Amino acid sequence: MRGGEGSFSFARRGFKRVFSIYLISYLVMLMLPVAGVLYLNHRVNEMSERNCARDAEAALQDVSASLRAQLAWMDSTAGRFLLDYQTTGMIYAGPLTYGDTRVNTFTAFSKHLNELIGVYDADSLGYRMLFQDSELVFDELAMAQGLEFVFSTSLHYEGMSYEEWYGAVFSCNERVLLPAHDIRIDNVRVRALSYNFPIVRRSANGDRKAVLQFFIPESDLIPDSFDPRSTGYLLTRDGRTLAQFGSQTPFPLEVNAISGQTGWLRHGGGLLAYTEVVPGMTLAMLIPEEVAFRDALAMRTPMLLMILLCAAVEGIMCLLMARRNARPIENLASNVNQMLNTPRQGNELAYLHQSMQQLKEDRRMAEQAVQRSRQVETAMLLSRVLYYQTEDAREHLRQGDRIGVELRAGGYCAAVAALSGGAEPAPSFDVPDAPRGMRFLISEGQHSSINMLYMLEGEVQAQSMEQILQHLQQVYALLPAGSRIGVGRCCQTLEDAPFSYNQAVYCLQLDQPAQGVIQFDQVSPSFNSLHFPLEQQQRILNAVKHNNEAVIDQEFDVLLHENSVKRHLSSLLKRTLLSSVEALLLMAAEDAARNENLSDYLRSVHQSADFRTELEILREEFKKIARQTGEKHTRHEDGQRREMQEWLEKNHSDSMLSIGGMAEHFGFSESYFSVLFKELMGEPYSIYLERLRLNRAAELLKTTDISVEEVAQQVGYNNSTTFRRAFKRVQGISPLQYRNQ
Repeated sequence: MRGGEGSFSFARRGFKRVFSIYLISYLVMLMLPVAGVLYLNHRVNEMSERNCARDAEAALQDVSASLRAQLAWMDSTAGRFLLDYQTTGMIYAGPLTYGDTRVNTFTAFSKHLNELIGVYDADSLGYRMLFQDSELVFDELAMAQGLEFVFSTSLHYEGMSYEEWYGAVFSCNERVLLPAHDIRIDNVRVRALSYNFPIVRRSANGDRKAVLQFFIPESDLIPDSFDPRSTGYLLTRDGRTLAQFGSQTPFPLEVNAISGQTGWLRHGGGLLAYTEVVPGMTLAMLIPEEVAFRDALAMRTPMLLMILLCAAVEGIMCLLMARRNARPIENLASNVNQMLNTPRQGNELAYLHQSMQQLKEDRRMAEQAVQRSRQVETAMLLSRVLYYQTEDAREHLRQGDRIGVELRAGGYCAAVAALSGGAEPAPSFDVPDAPRGMRFLISEGQHSSINMLYMLEGEVQAQSMEQILQHLQQVYALLPAGSRIGVGRCCQTLEDAPFSYNQAVYCLQLDQPAQGVIQFDQVSPSFNSLHFPLEQQQRILNAVKHNNEAVIDQEFDVLLHENSVKRHLSSLLKRTLLSSVEALLLMAAEDAARNENLSDYLRSVHQSADFRTELEILREEFKKIARQTGEKHTRHEDGQRREMQEWLEKNHSDSMLSIGGMAEHFGFSESYFSVLFKELMGEPYSIYLERLRLNRAAELLKTTDISVEEVAQQVGYNNSTTFRRAFKRVQGISPLQYRNQ
């Protein structure tokens, strides 16, 4: 009995040891899918955040462009009234009285007003011309008298008294955008902003003012894809909120906390995207977490189920393998127990012979189990090498040393065999020996496939691929009919082995009837080539010259997407691409006459081991050079503007002065100088010269007693009649009346 108890104790200890080993293996293997799922969740969060931010930026830029175009149209329309003599006449007109004969004149001005403004958008709210002193109101439909009467009957701002509205409209001599209010216009209630453009005339009796007022519906600020759970803002530089729509959440930051013309940042649980409409005005949108990360939130349940499924499958596999490997110990303990409990009168030699045979059988089963375990470990190691890209292969090398697989080699080449007819992925044939000077690993893949990795003893040479193709032809001859084998390019390092594997998989994904061994270079010779065409380089240089940071960001996004997402570049090609971008940077710096030394900067680029980080550093340096170029161009324009102003101040009294003579003085053609003058001075040459002469004439009329004819000659007019007509058109009164006032 003591012998039976000893054998039972031995079996129990054996069971515990085997199951302990496989429990530890189970926990180690479970860490890999859990880490993969967690990394996938992190990537989904990043992609969801980036996609939401890009969509929000695009939507805001569309609305911003529409709003800029609307404001530009309003500015250009209002500018027509600055020198309009009929507007000046209306400003100086007194209030209408009963039976006043000027009604026809005012009716004619209402028609003139509509002609100057032109066709107005039918979907817009319209416009009004407000005269402060005469209390006249003109719009596209009719004329009315009494500002307070119009405010209370057809232009009532809810939550705003008439006095507050009157002060906001007429207190400022600059164009201003009033915050959004609920406005009732012709019995239609709408929330809108008011854009006021003042027209001021100076006189001895005081200033006279009119205001051309447009309305911008708040609905024009809402993007088509706007989610009502988000909040939109139209902000001024000093932090005032002109309009707010959506969930009505207060703006969470100071306006100066957002920088740049367009961008986004993470705030709280959501995203804040913004874009600059015009200098001093920003359009922003706050997107809550449930909207910005809805893709990531939807993925959490499938990821949790994936972890549970992996845990269940691996647990069952480990349990079955543990029971299988514990069976020889159980049989040995059973045989020893049977032999010790057998009466001695029997044939003890027969029992010993039977026990020896059982031991041999158990040893054979143990060797098969060890061999199978070695195959499983080799397959897992090969899958990690081929499926996961990594910058450091030392961990793979250490795992290979632990299980007796040497992964160190002078070159690598991956191949994938796709079996036809749903055949078992594990090969049931004797694999031919690897070519001379190579080692060969093979394991089960995914979806009825076999993964293969060639490891070259020496450096990669031209004949290496020929030997690999010959060996794969031998392997293909042993596969089921209709199978295919894809083979990638040879690479130098273990880090690049996943790229070779992806190329092999790419060969099998082609929609073509070809069978046999498919070489990657034959089906896609440019798949692994870098993308940096000459036209893209020229666009980047032009953006630097014109200080266009948006184009630089756009081209670098394309560069990163084409080379890091669509193409599987090797480490060598990544370095080649970075060197090309650095060469273009040096060219841009030389064209911009940059005085800084770039050696320290280029050294900092190569200190980073991440391709995306290095490309982002180069992007910022291009934008820095672009800003320096823009500042230099601005200083040049300021210098040209001062020269033109000084020259006209000195020569405006010359009656023979012309734009052709001025263009010849500055060394330009007349057509080009006309465009340049308008761009620098803000108005055409003729209007600027006339305003300069008439301002000088007004000073002479106020400060001297010389005659009107002499004033006309001193400011450059040969004909006093032409001078009187121009002066009255701009000032609203004749030169003599101006002097008397």
